[in-house]
Amino acid sequence: MDKLLVACSLLALSGACQAATQTWDFVGSGGSGSINRNIIPNTINISDDNNTMSVSMTSWSAYNDEDIFQAELWLSEWGTLVFNSSGDQHWVDNYGRYDFVLLSFSEEVELAGISVAYANSDSDISIAAFNNNPFNGGSPMERWNEISSYAVASSSFSNVGASPANHYYSLNTGSNLNKSTSGVASKYWMIGAYNQYFGNGLTSGDDYLKFSGLTTTTTRPSTEVSEPVTLSLFAMALVMLAGRRKFS
Repeated sequence: MDKLLVACSLLALSGACQAATQTWDFVGSGGSGSINRNIIPNTINISDDNNTMSVSMTSWSAYNDEDIFQAELWLSEWGTLVFNSSGDQHWVDNYGRYDFVLLSFSEEVELAGISVAYANSDSDISIAAFNNNPFNGGSPMERWNEISSYAVASSSFSNVGASPANHYYSLNTGSNLNKSTSGVASKYWMIGAYNQYFGNGLTSGDDYLKFSGLTTTTTRPSTEVSEPVTLSLFAMALVMLAGRRKFS
């Protein structure tokens, strides 16, 4: 009887305490095509692998001493590519201009892991969370040091691509356990090649990456239990407990 009571109580309460994990795939079908790009700002909308959430993706680039502008984002067979000039190579990099991908999720998430399919020279990254879209849907006419001041949390991570290709790297464990983005939930996240304004101390100017996906977590239940069912189960547990005390 005691086990049954515990089971009913746990089942009644489980819908409110479970966390959900989402996996996002950034690999597309297209190649890099011609290197001579027409830089056309664009937005890419995708869903997570289980179609439970959505995200809008845009890319942004600038030198430290110029206004940030919206670049051209591709999801290629290698993952994310950011083009910020007609002769730009197909990476998310910090050679000259700093490239970032802005992720606008349909609900608040915690960024748990990033998959780097390819890295060249080095694979240091910077990430930041915001309460609102820092670019307001258009050219912000801001510098990176100003954008970083809007972040509610930001940090930089060394050698994210040091693990085997397509391996999800946990941002909140090991040497990165106490990074300032741990436990932060937001709708707006920005990831890119290392930029000193989002956490200094790393070597800048040699990070070339292709992000093939990421993992996020939410506090909403992965399996929701309707309120009437929850109340019925809890009431059943109380009745059974009352009956047990009556006849004991």
